[in-house]
Order: sequence, then structure tokens, then C-alpha cells
Amino acid sequence: MGHDAARRGRAVGLAAAARHVIATRPAEEHRVSTTELFFDLVFVFTLTQLTAQLASGRSFESVAQVVLIFVVLFWMYGGYAWLANQVPPDTTSCWVLLILGMGAFLVCATAIPTTFSGSGTALGIGYLAVVLVHGATRGRCDAWPGEADRAEGVPTPRAQL
Repeated sequence: MGHDAARRGRAVGLAAAARHVIATRPAEEHRVSTTELFFDLVFVFTLTQLTAQLASGRSFESVAQVVLIFVVLFWMYGGYAWLANQVPPDTTSCWVLLILGMGAFLVCATAIPTTFSGSGTALGIGYLAVVLVHGATRGRCDAWPGEADRAEGVPTPRAQL
């Protein structure tokens, strides 16, 4: 009787160790897609627009305006970078949403030169589109993969954040 209990105890211990090994495996390697690189290029264009804006007006007010736009756009760029790392755009719907987000960032970039001298509506609409597309991408493309499996106790490597 004692021998069987010890054997069962070892089996339970081995199963727990196997679950730990599976749960701590590194996430599968994700290669950056061409679409993601193009998204980064659009953000670089945004930075060049900000740089041109800074070069054209070298006042404290101009610096404050550029910093304000940079912080807001960089915040959302970071959100997209995180999202693309969690959910690669390997399905058509995720790819289309990433393209839409890229287009919205492009609208923001082209609106930068006239944001403070004009009405600023184009930047506001572009940024609203950036935020809405980001939310849709997070909802549609399941930004929290493996959530259902974790609820059932099944470890998934991509569920690790």
C-alpha cells in the first residue's frame, strides 16, 4: 500500500513538473512581416514630419507643440508594436486592420504641419481612427491568446505575457 502511494506521489510530481516546463517554454519565434516593417516606416515618416515642424519654428511654443504630438503618437505606436508582438498579422482580418491603422497614422503624419496653424481637425480625425482601429484589432484578433485555455488550467506558451 505504501509503495503504491509513493508511486502515485511521484507521478503527480512528474505531471506538475511537466506542466511547469510547458508553461515556461519560450514563446514560438515570430518573424517580423513586411507589413509590420512598412508600418514602422510610416511612423518614421511621422517623425520626419515632426522634425520638419521643429526646424521651421525654433521657439519654445514650437518645441512644446512637437513634444505634445510626439508623446500622443508614440503612445499609440507603442500600443501597435505591443499588439503586433502579441498577435502577429497572419490572418486577413488582422492584416487589414493593421493596414487601416497604418493609413490612420499616415493621415496623422500628413496633418502635422498644419495642426497648430490650422484647425487641427485632420490630426484629430486621424488619431481617432488610430485609436478605434487599435481597439478593433485588439478585439477582433484576440490580443489575449490562450485566455480560455488558462481558465481551464491548460498552459499555452503564447499566453505568457
